[in-house]
Amino acid sequence: ESVASAAIDAGVTDYVRRGSAEGVEELAARIRSAASDDADQTAGDHQAQLGQFLEAFPNVVFVVSETGRYLDVVSTGDDALLYDAPEKLRGQRFSDILPAETAARFQSVVEDVVKTGEQQRIEYQLKVQSGSRWFESQIIPHKPESETGTVFWLARDITERKRRKQEYEQIFNSVRDAIAVFDPDAGEITEVNDAYREMFGYGFEDIRQLGIDGLSVSEDGYTGQRGWTLIRETARTGEATTVEWRGETSEGDRLWLEATLTPAEINGEQRVLSIQRDITERKRRQRAIKALQAATERLEAATTPERVATIAVETVSEVLGFTEATCWFHDEEAACLEPVAGTDSVSNTDLGSELPADCYE
Repeated sequence: ESVASAAIDAGVTDYVRRGSAEGVEELAARIRSAASDDADQTAGDHQAQLGQFLEAFPNVVFVVSETGRYLDVVSTGDDALLYDAPEKLRGQRFSDILPAETAARFQSVVEDVVKTGEQQRIEYQLKVQSGSRWFESQIIPHKPESETGTVFWLARDITERKRRKQEYEQIFNSVRDAIAVFDPDAGEITEVNDAYREMFGYGFEDIRQLGIDGLSVSEDGYTGQRGWTLIRETARTGEATTVEWRGETSEGDRLWLEATLTPAEINGEQRVLSIQRDITERKRRQRAIKALQAATERLEAATTPERVATIAVETVSEVLGFTEATCWFHDEEAACLEPVAGTDSVSNTDLGSELPADCYE
């Protein structure tokens, strides 16, 4: 074990035990596999493949063994983006130079890529020579059929992109209007801001699952199908449109919403923004004004004082929301106020009684 450990520290990627037929066969199989791989893929092939990688990921490429050892480092940009100089990285393991949590995560990803033969993509923050930076890395299996697997670790500096995203999220969530982002092709809600979550009273995952149908008063015609038709039409024409919509909160309250649908490109993807304002109070005022105008016309058409009183009580109750309303006429002979009309809730109360001349009211 001590010899094996020293060999691995010196750069050996793996070993087999000697002294058994199985060990000899295993060693022979590995030699044949290595020779076959070298015969199948020439140096030119390797160079062409590496060139494609460098073109797609222009910052740095690592060749890493299954044990987490840096076998090669190719930097196409500033070495300051590296954790250390290339010559110091070669031969080192993740655990030798990186923080323990980061090293463990990297090691797990490499082992999984070698085992499954499927590439993975991860994001991480690392303090390198130029300071704290964000990276996006694509880990690609190299010779996944080999017993001693290696991977290409292609890293790209995305610090600026992360900064822009953080600024976007800060602005997105500081806007007072409720905003939802829709993917018109997939038919999904991809993002909502804080104001949107507060307005409906749901978390983002609940909003995604409910969709337009679950957040709308569907029985009144505000259905998911109608909503997605409007969204896809906005994406197709590239023109903004404003509609009124009826939403329903987690508490069951029904809202009137003014929704402006606007096409937008977010992170290179076509999206549609829905900027929504709660106009429930505005709609209530509009309905009240319309009802008051209608009441005025009814009052003008009334032919008796009693009819005027009845219309007045009904309007005060139904339009203005006063559930206990009474109208009195002055009876000069009896020297009192006599109730003429009142809502049902006051018929059996003192509010529906005569008011003599000596009472405060």
